[in-house]
Amino acid sequence: MPSRRYVERVSPSFRPCENGRPRPAKNEFVVHANLQSPPVHPNWGITYPRQMMKNLYRLTDWQIDSEREKYFESHYGLLSYKLTKNRNFDQFFKISGNIQIQLMCWRTDEDRSVANPSCHGHLFNLNDGLHFFVFFPSYQLSEWKEISEAILDVYHSWKL
Repeated sequence: MPSRRYVERVSPSFRPCENGRPRPAKNEFVVHANLQSPPVHPNWGITYPRQMMKNLYRLTDWQIDSEREKYFESHYGLLSYKLTKNRNFDQFFKISGNIQIQLMCWRTDEDRSVANPSCHGHLFNLNDGLHFFVFFPSYQLSEWKEISEAILDVYHSWKL
């Protein structure tokens, strides 16, 4: 579970070394989350991850619901589009339930070298009407659910 500690040093690294503190452990990393107004489209209103997915891949509701296996594969409980043309990023979606998410993550493999590979995107809590822009290390994608819960816990702990 994240420590919820505010990081005092501004750094492009997800594991900054701060004065007077020990070097971060391998499982310690920084998550950036900004509470924002949700993205709004003039024709259909708030753009939730399902609509983002439809727009991005030009899919219909029927294709997403009935032919999901044809277009998507599952990673850590998130949907990832199989037929991507962008070789640098992978898109991940969770389009049902109270917590919905759309993430774009740098691909990291033997052919690509990125200094601080990251995932970034939109986190929605529909019950509370919240939208966050999130940013965390790509190697922590499998922990997206815990990261999402920690962001919401921090928000609710600060709420007056």
